[in-house]
Amino acid sequence: NQTFVIVTHSDYVGGRTNRIIQMKDGEVV
Repeated sequence: NQTFVIVTHSDYVGGRTNRIIQMKDGEVV
């Protein structure tokens, strides 16, 4: 298994992942 962490503001890149974790003001929402 491999894990990649991608930090992006792009909805296109985020839409190509299996899981999306959103953050606001430094906190997971």
